[in-house]
Amino acid sequence: PFHTKLLKSAPAANDTLTAAPTAISLWFNEKVELKVTTVKLAGPAGAVKLAAATRDDKVKDAPVVAAITTPLAAGSYTASWSVAGDDGHPVKGSFAFVVKGGK
Repeated sequence: PFHTKLLKSAPAANDTLTAAPTAISLWFNEKVELKVTTVKLAGPAGAVKLAAATRDDKVKDAPVVAAITTPLAAGSYTASWSVAGDDGHPVKGSFAFVVKGGK
């Protein structure tokens, strides 16, 4: 059986950004259940507060988006996610990115 896979993200894995992102966006190969979706972000100062994950269901293949509610300082960050797709099977992953300039 095919499980949920992360197709792409913004910021992308191993990206180096000149400006801090305002959200973590995740595109999956199937629609995921938002109520069991978690997105977390950790950086140089520890955990970063994110808004609850949302998705625009009117848009086909819309990403899951977790807004970043505090400005990010320069440094390395790790975004981690946990989702479940139609089969209910939980899938987790993480990726890192770097912010060069803080806000």
